[in-house]
Amino acid sequence: MKSDGKSAPQKLISVLSLVTAATVIIGITLLNVWGAGGNEPTTFVGDEPWYVESQSRYKWQKIFGKIYVPVTIFYELGYEIRTSSKSVTIASPSGTKYISFSTVDNEKAYTPERKEFYLKSYWLAHAVLGVPVSEVCEYFGLTFEMYPTGTRNESDAKAIRISDGRNKYSFTELLKIYNPSLLPPSTVSPPETTRPPEMPARAYLIYLTFEDAPNQHTEQILDLLDEYGYKATFFLNGDALETYADTVQRIIASGHSIGLHTMTRDSRHFARDIWNFIDELREENELLYRLFKVTSRLVRAPDGSRTRSFVISPEEGELIESLGYVIWDFNVDTYDGYGYSVQRVIDNAITGIVKHEVPVLRFHSNTTTVRALPSVLEYIKSHSNQFSVAPITPASKSVSFVG
Repeated sequence: MKSDGKSAPQKLISVLSLVTAATVIIGITLLNVWGAGGNEPTTFVGDEPWYVESQSRYKWQKIFGKIYVPVTIFYELGYEIRTSSKSVTIASPSGTKYISFSTVDNEKAYTPERKEFYLKSYWLAHAVLGVPVSEVCEYFGLTFEMYPTGTRNESDAKAIRISDGRNKYSFTELLKIYNPSLLPPSTVSPPETTRPPEMPARAYLIYLTFEDAPNQHTEQILDLLDEYGYKATFFLNGDALETYADTVQRIIASGHSIGLHTMTRDSRHFARDIWNFIDELREENELLYRLFKVTSRLVRAPDGSRTRSFVISPEEGELIESLGYVIWDFNVDTYDGYGYSVQRVIDNAITGIVKHEVPVLRFHSNTTTVRALPSVLEYIKSHSNQFSVAPITPASKSVSFVG
């Protein structure tokens, strides 16, 4: 059964088909793209790089000397993106302010304060609407920075950052970590020759992810995470949210990230029609909002996006992404849900941590998880000079089996 929600993407697709040719012309004649030669990020949101840029998709672009960013970048600060057959709207997290861009002629914008006025937008790569970043940030009271610091003309920028004022790092500090090649040589201190260079802790990032929560074991997992001071990501079962509402509230209040794991985990049902999968993501988000006034863009399919019973194709991945979701799989399966011994699960986790530059550990929420987790957390703690642990955010560089 296909959802009525499919009509909105269909409307958007019909609009996009009308502008494809214009997009190609603009792409050839007008755009000056930075960062196309490598994976070093030149786009930052808050204290994080916007890593989709390094996947050769959705880069910020210069058009006639102005910087245009994909409208989807504002998701990362909690803004809502609404689409219709005639416009794309960016709405503030509170819903009190919004700006709409016409997709009919790409020359008009609308705000409640100014009504309709002239403001250009452009279709960027992959038919994503590009909006003038300085104007949008000014309207919403966001901070827009360009590097080199002090740059006045947008045409001279080599890196940009959008933020809401809650940053811990300066723009230059972020570039030292993620893209030091942009900085003058004197800004980057050479490593001492008497000892190995110390990499920033963030370069050895670990993501702890838990599936099939909440249940009767999740509180114990939260206790362990609190004891060690680590934040994790929980891909929640939608059909358990009401039963374990207090546990979910604790997950959210403790600063952990939450993701969508569907309502039923029925892979065969999802395999029959990708919209069955999308419908359950929407249903789970609606329930999250009704119960906890939060939603999530993070998605993990049952057992990941490539299994014997359900495979998300590249085209289906594009569709899911176009609806604002980010697919997250894993690169370290601890196999805590398959009947292995506790020691085997511990060994799987630690081996994966050592093997991968950015390990994404897959745990479940069961007795084996609770028994194995202390040893894994203790190992991470004993190597705290090498590793740091963080919850996944939509701005994090995803690990996905799609494609």
